[in-house]
Amino acid sequence: MRGIVWVIMIWSIWKHRNDIIFKDKSCDVLEIFALAQVKSWVVIKAKYREVLFSYSDWCIDPIQCIRMSFSTH
Repeated sequence: MRGIVWVIMIWSIWKHRNDIIFKDKSCDVLEIFALAQVKSWVVIKAKYREVLFSYSDWCIDPIQCIRMSFSTH
């Protein structure tokens, strides 16, 4: 699960970088973080259907959500 978060964060940074270079967008760190947060939660919920945390839990404390998921397996 940690690897998923890492890959999605790197992918989000890369995609935003490309938007800056090729689409003349400005750098928005909060946008990068928010999109990575949403995408990682969607992927985790799809891949690990047994996880019990909500999106709001994920936004508030993703580390605790990951710990909780590992402690239940």
